[in-house]
Parts: sequence; structure tokens; C-alpha cells
Amino acid sequence: MLENWLRKVSPSITEGLADLSPESIGRSIKIHKDLFPQLDDCQIVILSDNSDHMNFIRAQFYEMYHHFDNLFFADLGEIRNSDTNFLINLFNELLESKLIPIVVTNNQELIHTFHFALNSFHKSFSSLFCGKKSAPYSANDYAKCTSVYSMGVQGHYVPLALLNNKYVIRLAEITASIEEAEPLTRNVDTIQFDLNVMKQSEVPGQQETSPCGLDAENYTQLFRYFGYNDSLKAIFITGYESQYDFNRVSAQLIAQGLWYFIDARDNCYKENIDSNEDFNEFVVDIEGLESPLSFIKAKKSGRWWIKSHHDEKVLIPCSFKDYEMACNNEIPNRLIETL
Repeated sequence: MLENWLRKVSPSITEGLADLSPESIGRSIKIHKDLFPQLDDCQIVILSDNSDHMNFIRAQFYEMYHHFDNLFFADLGEIRNSDTNFLINLFNELLESKLIPIVVTNNQELIHTFHFALNSFHKSFSSLFCGKKSAPYSANDYAKCTSVYSMGVQGHYVPLALLNNKYVIRLAEITASIEEAEPLTRNVDTIQFDLNVMKQSEVPGQQETSPCGLDAENYTQLFRYFGYNDSLKAIFITGYESQYDFNRVSAQLIAQGLWYFIDARDNCYKENIDSNEDFNEFVVDIEGLESPLSFIKAKKSGRWWIKSHHDEKVLIPCSFKDYEMACNNEIPNRLIETL
């Protein structure tokens, strides 16, 4: 049924596939051309609602080398219609099929519609917005949304009352240590990455630019973190405007984000949280607390969690820095909610 909602990739792009390396992504993945591809073995699908922008990204992405042995993905082309009822049917089918869509769009209503679709499929969900301003939606907008995080905000674009909210993470916090962003990306269900969170010098192909922001290395590292998220249902990339992308640098960077997300997903660590073979536990006594804090570290991935004081079966993502602070008799802000 998915073929009813999607238009094939433009022949102007697919006709040149034969000129690419046999090891390229364009020659290796499933692409919606004359026939709609079989998706039984796929985990990730790429689509857009504007081929004028997306085709520049496809041209860069298809040229990259395919390194992925354990993961299959497809480019399904363009969304035929942005009407809400139309989109609901598309998103419901993607969710039922357990496919993770990576969607390039500038239509905020499309993102709202996906969240409404989530209301029908899950008891609760959370969302992460990466942008220079706070998220354009809140948990109150959706019946089953528990939280919406805003990451990478610049203080001069955010009201003071919002800036002091625990769900808002400032740009400086990320650029000072990109590793501190990873726990926040680990369990959210949807991610919207707006290119305005990037420096204009890094991403010229956007309309709402800023001299401050993340750099290209931060960007690719974040997309790698996104790939380690076992809860993820969708990624939306917004803000790309091909008419400003004269040297196609922005299209290339977006394509690199796709590559690093898929690479991380291909090598995603499937860790058994109940296995002593996969995890080490560290117990830290903190002055003033009735019971110690229990930290869990995964042996393979190096990721950290802390056991909730309210329910030891609940593990809250944290970082090595949080563990170090606890060892120094400090309680990190991220962990206050566990007490």
C-alpha cells in the first residue's frame, strides 16, 4: 500500500545510476523507480515532500560508498500529497511496518501529523528538536507525548523563562562536550533536526542562518548518536533550501548525516541490560542520600545509565561525566529526577 502515497524518484536522478561505482549506495540500495521495491528486509526508508530540494541531496548520497552488511534501506521517493488525512495513512503504514523514515521537509504540519499518528500506536512518546530556537511544538500538543526536548538553542533567541527549563539544552553545553548530548538522543521517539542549529559557514543552503551554531563534525557525530537509539520512530531534517546552496556543500553535509546514521544503525550495539557479561555496575555513595546511586556501563558501547531510586528496573541514560560528578559527591542536574 505504501506505493499509493509515494511518487517515484525522478528519472533525472535514477538514469545516472549506471555511471556510479558498483559499490556505491546508488547501485546498492532499493530505489522507488518504475516499480515499487519490496521492503520486507528494510529497516530505514528515505523520503521527501519536495524533489527540487531532495534531488541535490540524493545526488551526493548515491555517490557515497555502501559499507552496510547488516542493514537494508530504501529510497521511496516523494510524498504525493501534504493533506493531513493523506499523511496519516502514510505514517500509520510506516509505523505498522516498523520502518524508520528519514524525511527531508520544510513542512512543519507534516511533522505534527507524524506525532498525531504516534498517538494511535504507542502508550507514550517523547521528541527531540535540534534548532537555534526552542521547539515549535510542546508535549501539550499531543495526548500521549511525555516530553519535548530542545537541543542547541541560542540564548538570545529564547525567552528567559524557557531557557531555564530542564528540557532546554543550550548550544554551549553541546559544543563544550558533544558526548554530553548522547544520553539525550538515546530514548526519544522522534527527532527533528533543523539546519538553523548549524553555523551559516557550515551550511549555506538555508534561509534562516546564524553565524553561531554547530559545526560539521558536531553534526555527523549527532547523527551517529541518533543511529544508536533503539526507540527511534522517525527523523525529520528541516531548513534546507537548495536555491541558497550554490556549491552543494549543504546537500553533501545532509547526505553525510544520512550515511553516519545508517552506519551507526548497522553497527548498533544490541546489549542485554540484564546480562553481567554485557554490563558493569558501579555503586556510588553520596553524602546526604539515604541510599547509594547505581551506575551501569555497557562494556561494548561504553554507554552509561543510572538506576532510578523509585524503580531499579528503570534505567535513565547518563554520561561518564555524570558518574565522575557523583564520585566527587555532586549530583548532576540530569540525575536529580532519579532521586
